Amino acid sequence: MTVTTVKHRTADSPSVLGTIHLQASSGLGSPRSHAPPTTKSSMAFAFTSRDLPMPNVTFLTTLNQAHATLLHCWNKLTRLTATCAVLKASRAHDEIIAKERKQVESWLDRWEQAFTEYLSSAMASMGSDELTQCRLLKANHLSSTIVAAELGPGGTDLDAFELEFLAIIELSDAVLRARQGTHSPQSTTSSPIASSVTAGLDVVNPLHVVANHCNKIELRQRANELLLRLSRR
Repeated sequence: MTVTTVKHRTADSPSVLGTIHLQASSGLGSPRSHAPPTTKSSMAFAFTSRDLPMPNVTFLTTLNQAHATLLHCWNKLTRLTATCAVLKASRAHDEIIAKERKQVESWLDRWEQAFTEYLSSAMASMGSDELTQCRLLKANHLSSTIVAAELGPGGTDLDAFELEFLAIIELSDAVLRARQGTHSPQSTTSSPIASSVTAGLDVVNPLHVVANHCNKIELRQRANELLLRLSRR
């Protein structure tokens, strides 16, 4: 092993010669550090340790807040579903998924309660566009509840959600009809309980949940018809 000394001007002190010691080796140098390979177990751990915490939904004061918090939950469910698809069945993995499912279901229950309380005080001042957004949010809440219930082993039999599947279709149909018709002006009130909603959630995901998970052929057909209508917009 040899040590070579190279003199050069440093960027910080152009008038001063700096010295860099370059180590050259004719044999093996220092071993490189490699990141450990990603395994299915590490994927499960990464999901639970790196995912952002669920937002607090003790109460909701705007449609924007209701939308953003529910969108966060849907994104978490999407990642959790993808994780379940690649995890090998094991007791440890099953316990992780069961814990996550329970937490999401509990959060969705709190969101529904907060949203119901919000509507009781805000609905009277809402315009037609805001009411349409409320229907859209409810459709997404129902679809999130169904996806959460199906996660992992021991998930709920989806036959128990026939009324929820039907409600998603009716809510989505109402949203699409409202968009096709002539909208009345949005509420002009400056109250924070009637503010507009940012883009994000739509009826596409809820309809796909019905089309892919419902056991009733007629409901799946209706969901596919609405999805076809959306594709022609």
